[in-house]
Amino acid sequence: MNTLGGMNIRANIGEDSEAHLFEYLRKAKPEASLVMLNAGRANRMQAEFPDMKVIFRGTWPDHNTAQVGPPEAYVRNMAAVTDSPVIIHCINEPQPTVELTNWTLTALREADRINRRLCVFNFAYGNPSGDPEQSWRTILKPVLEYLSSHPQHFLGLHEYATLFNFEKESPYTVGRYGIGVYKVCDDLGLNRPSIIITEHGFDDTRADYAGWQLPDGPTEAEYFEGLVWADNEFYKQDNIPTCIFSWGEWGNHDVSGAQELQELIIKRNAEKMQYTITTKGDYTNIRATPLIGNNIVGQLRGSAVGTVLLDSAIEGSGYQWVYVEWEVPDRPNGYIATSVVSFTEIEAPPPPPPPPPPPPPDEPTVGLTKEQWYTFISSFETLLETLDTTKTQEISLRQSEKAVIAHIKAVLRETMDEIEALIEAENDGT
Repeated sequence: MNTLGGMNIRANIGEDSEAHLFEYLRKAKPEASLVMLNAGRANRMQAEFPDMKVIFRGTWPDHNTAQVGPPEAYVRNMAAVTDSPVIIHCINEPQPTVELTNWTLTALREADRINRRLCVFNFAYGNPSGDPEQSWRTILKPVLEYLSSHPQHFLGLHEYATLFNFEKESPYTVGRYGIGVYKVCDDLGLNRPSIIITEHGFDDTRADYAGWQLPDGPTEAEYFEGLVWADNEFYKQDNIPTCIFSWGEWGNHDVSGAQELQELIIKRNAEKMQYTITTKGDYTNIRATPLIGNNIVGQLRGSAVGTVLLDSAIEGSGYQWVYVEWEVPDRPNGYIATSVVSFTEIEAPPPPPPPPPPPPPDEPTVGLTKEQWYTFISSFETLLETLDTTKTQEISLRQSEKAVIAHIKAVLRETMDEIEALIEAENDGT
């Protein structure tokens, strides 16, 4: 699964758009997506993609505790309409308050009681506002402590680039979790909580719901480059999935018709294979984006092993590029032009031979009690006595019949001896 390419899905999309969405998800394989106000769609998505973290936002408006009602009832109501793997979204872009903290703690405990998972807070980008650490050290600390010890639940956050430039705005609206949540957890010795970026992308803040589809907004290729930069810089290394806002109409945010953007994401998330990559010249530049420009993040000299996304060739500035994840930590991941390097496939090692079959088990012993064993032996003794009476009874036996009886008596006595030896060994603990 991939941290890049999840979607925040509006309720008002039709059947054709849902079919297109599901086809995109099959190819892009994102780790998480959010469904708004359509429990049936959330359940269908979870059934179709069982490994995906599907989040269901079941109410709107839902920006404070008064709008969603008592926490126990809220969790139970959302659980009643969704299948158990679906994650329940709890409140959207609230302000941090003591009331919010108490509501969230109660909701988390109720979810644990009924074995469901929550995605809580879902703070707006740049929030909690002000000092990125202060609210997490004070008013929100009890929830942070709970999430740190309950990794099945998720902290939801929104992170946007509001000026169409992820790099310039990091880490204050993009990657903010690192200077806030992670910093506080590290200082306090807490485990870092599980995080999902439930809203992500470009958002022009000059007007309400302005989104990205504006005359001076980014192209789909530029949108993709920004998403990739943020994924490489923050989310991939911290295993934090992101949900692009939005699939479906909401101002100018809609990406359901952004075919180029979708195809670029699909290629970026394609299956991977290891190669030995060798530069054809003295060196090859590694770039943050698949374009010629001021975007060099490193260089390859000679040969190195890297993981290449299959079918991920992207055209830019007249070249074909592939994204490479290098095996050495000091070489930054990025795009290289395919025309200036050669690729030698690294064959997977042969599978190990199957393990030898286990030895046959010892013959099982009959699970009888000590008293049952002695009853069994007593029946043998009775049988032997019966056979012995043939000596005194006036019965004419042929020599062959006498031999058979003698053999049976010998076998019975040998069996009795073995049983008695087993009982003694069991009593001795041997």
